[in-house]
Amino acid sequence: MLLNQDISQARKNAKFMNKNTLRTASSGQHKPHQLNPYCDVHTLLDAFEKFEADYKK
Repeated sequence: MLLNQDISQARKNAKFMNKNTLRTASSGQHKPHQLNPYCDVHTLLDAFEKFEADYKK
């Protein structure tokens, strides 16, 4: 699937952004609703892939 390459890069970018967002967050603000709205996108991408894999079984 052509999108797999894009999703792989998106996952890498999301992990990097998440790490930097947590590193630069204000003290005591580490909950998702206090951070960048795109934090944890990589976990959403993982869930999409898991759903697809489970669906194909």
